[in-house]
Amino acid sequence: MTINELLLNPVTLLQAVKTVPPLPTFFRDFLFKETQQSSTVQVAIDEIVGNRRLAPFVASSSIAPNIERAAFKSRIYRPPLVKAKKNLQALDALNRLPGELPFTTGSTDNTQRALELLGWELQDLSDRISRREEWMLSQLLDTGSITIDGEGINETVDYEMLVSHKINLTGNDLFSSSNSDPLALFTESHRLIQKDG
Repeated sequence: MTINELLLNPVTLLQAVKTVPPLPTFFRDFLFKETQQSSTVQVAIDEIVGNRRLAPFVASSSIAPNIERAAFKSRIYRPPLVKAKKNLQALDALNRLPGELPFTTGSTDNTQRALELLGWELQDLSDRISRREEWMLSQLLDTGSITIDGEGINETVDYEMLVSHKINLTGNDLFSSSNSDPLALFTESHRLIQKDG
């Protein structure tokens, strides 16, 4: 459409269509509901090393035997940052936003447009961080570790998952198979982890 056609023929601007699907956060919302944020550069993680032994039976006149106390081990970790930035300039507020009429009557509020643009960009940054968290949680569930590879950093955080807890899907267990039962596999894995502790 030429500029003359645009000026002479009425055009209806439909609502902007967002082609990005809503951000799913299954792992974070359903499996890792509790989170902690730190205000320090390093975090200490205390892991209680316990066991699932039963309390001993004794006769009513016997003295209770001493049993070992649970121990713990500490690890100190300096987590990397997840950060990104966007280069917004004052001139960006002069450009039309998606869904905004291409012509104005002179009463357009650039401040309102700038605030709306800032809101969109902040939401995009927040969504990117949420996607990174979901990716990290999926790696943790799949391999028991998280590989952090970025600018100036390359390390792996290993949660020391037992080999028996790492499930290798093959054949009919693959989720792409029509015979697969993901819920049964998840339930079986959950029982195994609960049993092993």
